[in-house]
Amino acid sequence: METEPRFESGMELSLELNGQAYRTALRGWRRSQYLMVDLPDAGQWPPQSKEVIIGRLFGNGTYYGFSTECMSVMREFRLVILRYPEDMVDTTYRKTERFAISLPVTVHRQLSGGERQEKGVITNISAGGCQLRSPKPIGKGDSFRLTINLPTGQTIKEVNCLSRSVNPETDHFVVGLSFDIQKDGELDPLAAFLETASKYQ
Repeated sequence: METEPRFESGMELSLELNGQAYRTALRGWRRSQYLMVDLPDAGQWPPQSKEVIIGRLFGNGTYYGFSTECMSVMREFRLVILRYPEDMVDTTYRKTERFAISLPVTVHRQLSGGERQEKGVITNISAGGCQLRSPKPIGKGDSFRLTINLPTGQTIKEVNCLSRSVNPETDHFVVGLSFDIQKDGELDPLAAFLETASKYQ
């Protein structure tokens, strides 16, 4: 659900740009106007004007997911000014098997013309599977792989998945899928995240 977050100076954020995640920290904000964060130590900053940045923040027992864009960079102070998110979603974690979340992922699919990488968003996740929102059609029974950047900073690289259900929406497809584990420990980062998340209620 959309919410006014309980921001605190120093909160850690992850900002994803072009599939690469960067760690930073919140330094100030003005509601409905901007967020002020530390300048990430990376060559891609500042991004191009209007380029979408995916933000993830984990604190106070709540996970926030949102999209934003860079408004300006104050290099002399090593600060970045981001547009205040209009689509911020929060999830307060509970001790349940499945967790609601807004988590950008990369979908790897083997098609007739070769492998194609597409963007998607996980909207809930459990130890055995997740619900994926995809702008591209995926058929029931299709197999593909997901690369998942967890809020903890860990990455699950190209885990095999199988589509169990597909529901078309207005501009995207909602796909229920199960993880197809190929090797021991493949989903250990997810298990650690779920264990941590279950403590915040």
